[in-house]
Amino acid sequence: MRTLAKRLAVLVALLTVAVVPALAPQAAAGKLSLWRLKTYIPPADKILDANAQDCAKKAGVELAIQTYTFDDMWTKFTAAIESKTLPDIAELDAVGPARLANLGRLVDVSDVVAAATKELGPILPNADGAVKFGGKYYAVPHYAIPLVLFYRPDILAKVGAEPPDTWEDIQRVSEKVKKAGVQDFPNGFPCSGATARRGSIEAENSRASPRRRAWTRSRS
Repeated sequence: MRTLAKRLAVLVALLTVAVVPALAPQAAAGKLSLWRLKTYIPPADKILDANAQDCAKKAGVELAIQTYTFDDMWTKFTAAIESKTLPDIAELDAVGPARLANLGRLVDVSDVVAAATKELGPILPNADGAVKFGGKYYAVPHYAIPLVLFYRPDILAKVGAEPPDTWEDIQRVSEKVKKAGVQDFPNGFPCSGATARRGSIEAENSRASPRRRAWTRSRS
C-alpha cells in the first residue's frame, strides 16, 4: 500500500475504506476525521488506531478517530447528514456504499482503487459490485466474510437436483425437496456466523457469497 500511502495515508492506514462524502465544511488543512466500526476486540481496536495514527503522522496529518457499532452506525450517519458533520473517511458495512452513493454523499475514489489494484491485484467480483456504481468507485473494499453454502449431496440426489448456484436455485431446490417429502425445512440461514446451517444446506461442498466491509471518503 506504499503507493496509496503517499496520496491518502489515512485511507490506507486501516487497510482500506469506503468513502463518505460530507456536507460539512471541508476539513482544515492537515486535519482529517476518521470513523470506523469497532472490532469488539479491544487489543485489535488499539492496533488499528495506532496504525492509522502512525500513517497519519508520516503524512503530516492530524487524525481524529471515532468508532461506532453496527447497531448505532446509521443513527450516527443520519445525524451527521442532517448536521452536515460527516467525516472525511469512514468504514461502512456491505450496503453502506450503495446507500450513501445514492444519496450523493460519497466521493469518487476510482483513482484510489486504480492505485490499489495496480499494486495488489483486482477486486473480487462480489466486492466490486458493492462499491462500484455507474462505472465509478465510491468505496474501497478491505475485506469480505464468505457466507458458505453447505448442501447434502445425498438429499439432492434423491430429488434429482444439481447443487444451487443462486438464491433462486436454492429456493427452487428447497421446494423440490420439501414437495418430495424428504425434509420439512430444506434450508436455513444463520443470523450469526457461529450458528450451524441446517437442512439440505449442510454437507461437504460449498458456494460462497461474501459479506463485505468497505471504507469511504467524505466530500463537501
